[in-house]
Amino acid sequence: MSDDSNQEPGVLPLTEPSPATGIKKNVSGTEESPGKEKKPKKRKMPLLFRFFRFVVLFVLFLFLVTELVFFLTRIAPGSVIPDNFAAYAVVQNPAGLAEKVLDHESLPAIMSNPALVSLTPVLNQLKNSGLLQNRWARFALQGRLSAALVDTNGSFIAAWDSGFLAPLLRLMPFIAPRLNAPDLYYVQGNLSRFEYRSGNSVFYIAPKRNLMIFSNNEKLFGAVFQSDGAEYSPGKSIVGKKNDLSLLLSSKTVVSTLGENNPLLTSAIRELNFPPFLELGLIVERSRLDISLTVPVETGNEAFTRILEKNSVPPSLMAILPDTTQYCTGLSAGSFEELLGVLSVVTGASLQNSLDTADKASRMLLGLSLDDLLYSWTASEFAVFGLEERPSPIFAVKIGNEAKRQEVFDKAFSTLFLDEDTRFVLDGNRIPQIRLPSFIDAILRFMEINIPTPYYTVHEGWLLVSESPENLLAAVNSVRQNNILPRTEIWRTLTAVGDDNAALSLFYSLDRSLPFFLKGGSPAASLLRLYRQGLLRVSVKDSVLGFSLSIVPGAGKGVEPVPGYPISLGGRIGSQVYTVTNAAGTESRVLLTRGNSALAVNPADHAVYELKGEDSVWVIPAEGPRPRSLGESAAWVLSSRGLVTLVNGNMEASPPFPVITGIKPSAAPAAWGGKLYLAAEDGEKGVLYSMDAKGELNRIGPEYSATVLSAPMFMENTGRTPQESLMAFYPKSFLGELYVTRLDGEALPGWPVFAPNIAYGSPLLFKAGGNQASGNFMMGFVTMAGELNVYGEDGSVIPGFPIQLDGVFFLQPVWDGTFLWLVSEEGILYQVDMYGAAVEQRVSGLKVKENGFIETFDVDGDGTPEVFITGEGNALYGFSRSLNTLEGFPLPVWGKPVFGDFDGDGSVECIGAGWTTNSTGGNSNETNKAVRGLPFFRRKKIRVVLCDRRGDLSFRMPVDADRPSLLVRGRPCRDRGT
Repeated sequence: MSDDSNQEPGVLPLTEPSPATGIKKNVSGTEESPGKEKKPKKRKMPLLFRFFRFVVLFVLFLFLVTELVFFLTRIAPGSVIPDNFAAYAVVQNPAGLAEKVLDHESLPAIMSNPALVSLTPVLNQLKNSGLLQNRWARFALQGRLSAALVDTNGSFIAAWDSGFLAPLLRLMPFIAPRLNAPDLYYVQGNLSRFEYRSGNSVFYIAPKRNLMIFSNNEKLFGAVFQSDGAEYSPGKSIVGKKNDLSLLLSSKTVVSTLGENNPLLTSAIRELNFPPFLELGLIVERSRLDISLTVPVETGNEAFTRILEKNSVPPSLMAILPDTTQYCTGLSAGSFEELLGVLSVVTGASLQNSLDTADKASRMLLGLSLDDLLYSWTASEFAVFGLEERPSPIFAVKIGNEAKRQEVFDKAFSTLFLDEDTRFVLDGNRIPQIRLPSFIDAILRFMEINIPTPYYTVHEGWLLVSESPENLLAAVNSVRQNNILPRTEIWRTLTAVGDDNAALSLFYSLDRSLPFFLKGGSPAASLLRLYRQGLLRVSVKDSVLGFSLSIVPGAGKGVEPVPGYPISLGGRIGSQVYTVTNAAGTESRVLLTRGNSALAVNPADHAVYELKGEDSVWVIPAEGPRPRSLGESAAWVLSSRGLVTLVNGNMEASPPFPVITGIKPSAAPAAWGGKLYLAAEDGEKGVLYSMDAKGELNRIGPEYSATVLSAPMFMENTGRTPQESLMAFYPKSFLGELYVTRLDGEALPGWPVFAPNIAYGSPLLFKAGGNQASGNFMMGFVTMAGELNVYGEDGSVIPGFPIQLDGVFFLQPVWDGTFLWLVSEEGILYQVDMYGAAVEQRVSGLKVKENGFIETFDVDGDGTPEVFITGEGNALYGFSRSLNTLEGFPLPVWGKPVFGDFDGDGSVECIGAGWTTNSTGGNSNETNKAVRGLPFFRRKKIRVVLCDRRGDLSFRMPVDADRPSLLVRGRPCRDRGT
């Protein structure tokens, strides 16, 4: 019985199976055979469509065959690169790297280098084209790129693997004539090629199989197409596949660069053996560069072997570095004894002799061997670090055995030869001070550590030592509050790549320090100096040194180098530097001397103008109204035989000059009111002369009892009607007199007055307090023995003076509008008010004699002048009025710099002379030669132009920069304020 219960009424099924046969019947009763269905009639594809499909499939087939042929015959980019390269580079993804580079924050500063300026239009065109933002273009351009620098003249050869685009390279001869790109030409011939012409540079471009070849050397370019590359190795060994850029560099080039200007490092390198090439990796981020260098080393020296056999581990130093740390060098490569062993190798017998002497002295005076005194309680970690806005670095030593340290200290301090002063208490914390024995101080000086009377404290297993107890307390308090460097954003940024294993860690800010690898004038050092903060970590694993450097532009509050400098000037440049600017403030010249020549340097285009002579010369600006242009009279040149020349900004003499005066100058000249002033010796007497722009020489005033050995000082005595200019000078002798005269040599009433003792330099004329607007002036004068006098207009000493300052003085005081500033030979900086109260601060490492300089200038525009000092060394120190070190100082300057806005852009420039030492020769008989150049620096509100003897950018060494412990007339004062 059929079940029709589920069938809707009035609806018949389309088919119904037959009960007997299973044959279905349709509604009309016609039987349907099983397996036979009626198929619909197919429509034929149009002929045109079938032809088009055939063409597409045929073209696709040809493309696949062509791709297969190119794949089977492809050549590696490295196979066309000569093996005699100076540097070999591999870029895994050129399009990706190009996008990163164009987005890099420091690219504008890098491209402003004169050597790279010609490439700027190319980069701008690439950036504005939007090509790198197109995903299809980026996919097509991601083929591997290999390149090599072949010689020191900058010749290079590069090969880009075009990948699946290789067949399209065959179409270049047909596409080239239709291209209309600026400066791009297609040259047909035996070797048809593209040529991109930019200035004097020509870049050659042509395909070879699957490669696109680039070069700036036509001969090198042609050699690639004349050879099948069989004589070159098919590929170079590159390990770092994840780097944006990998480089193979000559090990000789790398180690010579690292050892440049660092004799100790050079000596250490001599003990190590390196493979021919070293691999350097580069990763580019928007605001960071990560550089890695792998250096397998071998050595036959036992002292070095002990260091290289120790695999590095993460140092514990980071746990005690305050978040205000601005620079730090941490060493965890070995014990104190092991490190001294290595240092003995690189310094020769001198250190070992000192160690032997120290051991004998320690046994005799303290009853302790050197092993007991230093080695027995120290671990294998040592560091030096500096804090923001604080002087005096902090030295840190990891304690390996605290009980032994306490035992050694107790025994040493119980003798008569080592004293511990525990009287100093700061904020409830007792901070002991010790005076190091001379034999310990001698060992530390080998490591350039100068702390003869340090304070110390012990915290969390570390011995912290510093000349400033305030620094120690600040560091300890930061650690107690867990305000440490690893928690800062800058540290997390710098440690984003690489591991924490390190035998050496070097964290720096160019506002405070210049690491050894940034010194020198190499292109690599100049490039890295554009990044203000960095972290270098050196690790050791299985005798392989791993260098990891992460650098960031940084905020920077100090000075920064300006790309394009230094400029090489050659010869021996004088330390006295001046500038002259036209009336509009749009053009300037830097005035200085080189041997017997006077130079004028245009800082805008680096042009150097020279006036040659036969004798040593001085050059100074022609004081008076600024010239409308520097083609007019701008400077005076005086030779040591009295030849005077008035020159323009291009060192061209103005008629009727030069003029032979027949006098022999006894001091540097001075210029005032359009005239040149000369001091000369006439027998045993001193005389003064002036010369005007017409070449007329006139004698000023009478003969003086002694020769004037320093240029007179001038001042416009405002507040009087009519105004008058005054001149102050000092004929130097034991019974010398201090003169204040008018420009005709007539002495003012009450003058001269007898100098209290012999001195150097010319007296200071200034106005103070209520005298600023009146016609009353004062004179400041310090004797060599430190007696400071301030005289009123009538020649009498004002109340509160004289005062006696400690030290020997070669420089006269300067005035900042509120205080007198002086500096002694031993580097003690004095701030003296008009009541005779003095504040002093010792500047570590500063020695000041006749070639020193002290000046005040408001460089940041806050209305309060800063003070600047140079001494015998290559350092320009900068201090605020509250005696805090300015960030970015000291800079490598010696002698006299000059401050001002010399290009009319509203910023302050500072121009000075500096020097660096280049060691040449062999072993212990090395000779030092000094040459110079002209580097240029910029600060947020100050630019600094430096004349550097070598042309090296060697600046910003670790400095003392803190809120100091001031000494007010011998009384300690923790915070004097501003």
